Amino acid sequence: MTKKNLLITSLIGVLFLFISMILFRNLIPIATVILLESAAVIFTIYSVVALIEIWKSRKINKSEKWMWTIGFVFLTLISIVLYFFNRRDKVVEQNQLV
Repeated sequence: MTKKNLLITSLIGVLFLFISMILFRNLIPIATVILLESAAVIFTIYSVVALIEIWKSRKINKSEKWMWTIGFVFLTLISIVLYFFNRRDKVVEQNQLV
């Protein structure tokens, strides 16, 4: 998955979160549930793709791979931001970063 696709996916997930917060404030419960579930699905897909990239990488050691796995499981949104903007270029092989 390219960096552009990952960025678009992340922005769509954040957009769903903001829309659901606005709808929740206006007390439209079913729309909020649908949007929150959509954001959760997008973040889950992104996390799975990122974890696959991490575990296939030969550039980082196993303890760092476990650290990222624990981060994505327990602190998903923070891990997504840190991984995408800070660490992805160092984890993924250069020929995969189309």
